[in-house]
Amino acid sequence: IASIAVCVMIIRVSVEIYIQAYNQLIDKAASQEDINKIKEIISGVKGVYCIDDIKTRIHGPRIFVDVEISVDGNLTGYEGHQIAQEVHDKIESNMSDVKHCMVHVNPYFKLN
Repeated sequence: IASIAVCVMIIRVSVEIYIQAYNQLIDKAASQEDINKIKEIISGVKGVYCIDDIKTRIHGPRIFVDVEISVDGNLTGYEGHQIAQEVHDKIESNMSDVKHCMVHVNPYFKLN
């Protein structure tokens, strides 16, 4: 009976390790709940006109985030960078699971 219990524990741990390795191999995305939280954080940053793209991937227990935002196309590079830095800092400080957030800035021009 003891050997059967040990075998069951070994099989259970093996399956958990396999699932975790498989998810890392295929770059599994974060949950929709986490993505919605990221969108909510970005929407609260002044100067962000829209979110163009969000990509997430899970690596172990941590999440890596790549996001593209649009800011006023008439801003200087420095001003656009400041907005991107604020997005980066807010995501990493408000979501403990996020290991790193990379923010790309696109210019946004209003059409008259």
